[in-house]
Amino acid sequence: MKQTVNVREKNFKTQGIILSLGLFLFGVKFIAWFLTDSVSILSDALEGIINIVTGTFGLYALYLVKLPSDDNHPYGHGKAEFVTAGVEGLLIMLAGVYIAIEGSVALFYPRSIGRIDLGIFLISVAGMVNFALGWYALKKGKENKSFALESTGKHLISDAYTTLGITMGLLVMHLTGELWIDALISVILAALLMRMGYKIVRKSLSGMMDEADEELVKEIIEILGRNKKPEWVRFKGIRVIQSGSIIHIDGFVYLPPDFTVFAADQTLREIHDLLVLNFGDGTETAFVVRAAK
Repeated sequence: MKQTVNVREKNFKTQGIILSLGLFLFGVKFIAWFLTDSVSILSDALEGIINIVTGTFGLYALYLVKLPSDDNHPYGHGKAEFVTAGVEGLLIMLAGVYIAIEGSVALFYPRSIGRIDLGIFLISVAGMVNFALGWYALKKGKENKSFALESTGKHLISDAYTTLGITMGLLVMHLTGELWIDALISVILAALLMRMGYKIVRKSLSGMMDEADEELVKEIIEILGRNKKPEWVRFKGIRVIQSGSIIHIDGFVYLPPDFTVFAADQTLREIHDLLVLNFGDGTETAFVVRAAK
């Protein structure tokens, strides 16, 4: 349990660092937009605001996850991660709608662009930092079973890719002098943001509704199969509920009919230790023993 608490503390600190750097990167993008008046850079800067807002929500969610279980929350407060991720997805979708409107207007009424070389340099640096942060957050989120960190990581990596696309488009515009390219980039970015936001909202709703995670169930079955002992006749009805870094696994294990109560209890301990080894100290198991025929 102590290790689980430490993991939650690390998740909280990681999110705090990401939020702090997000504030800095937003400042860089805002300066780039101020210098250029580019609608595509404005789109990138607006996504920076979303990063800050959602990073704050994510930080609060990870603070709640650190809280111990109580009478009202016997499985802890891990579901808060799904709620805040859902808010993040919704905000991303709204940002996409706003950017689409701005970009569409700019297509018909192109804006003059200034200091484009400096603007390209600034957003390129911001994009590289975002990619590094996203990769780190995604890695830690998967390691520590944190949906909030995973969601943040995916968002930052997506942000980095869109920044790369904006940079390439601005370079083409700079070389050709075609101002409509700037607006077109923002419209494409808006579509990507709305799609990404929808995916995050969809996954967060699945988590809140305890929708079956088929990939996780399949992974558990594979682990049990690889480490199967002769007396473990078969498993059936395996189910998983995830609440933050806590994973609850239950199901039926069929054992030989002549097994003693002591031997059955020992088997349940072995299964529990095996799953904890693969999924961390936040793993809870509740298998029911049945006699194999």
